[in-house]
Amino acid sequence: LYRHFHHNPHLAACPLVYFGTSGAVASFATDRDAFVGRYRDERHPAAVERNHCGDAATLCGDPCGALHSKVEIPSRGEHRLQFFLGGEERAIIDWPRALHAVRSTMHAL
Repeated sequence: LYRHFHHNPHLAACPLVYFGTSGAVASFATDRDAFVGRYRDERHPAAVERNHCGDAATLCGDPCGALHSKVEIPSRGEHRLQFFLGGEERAIIDWPRALHAVRSTMHAL
């Protein structure tokens, strides 16, 4: 983060972005390149073909938010799965406050 902060004076205003689901997470990706794959685009991500997102996390670069949940739905059945996306402002300036706010929000959902 230091390298990006040094070159980007506006990084202090960047939010902590979070993504969650009401179901169990089988795998996740926050690195777009790892999720999409080489020489591909979002229409045909490699992670979908692999049936696993790779659990690749990134703090900078080209991020994405991908969660993989496995759900079995019986014939004529249904299953509700909710996804949550949010952000907490000025996370770099006050990381403990931002992290506490995100955890409190996710716990409340």
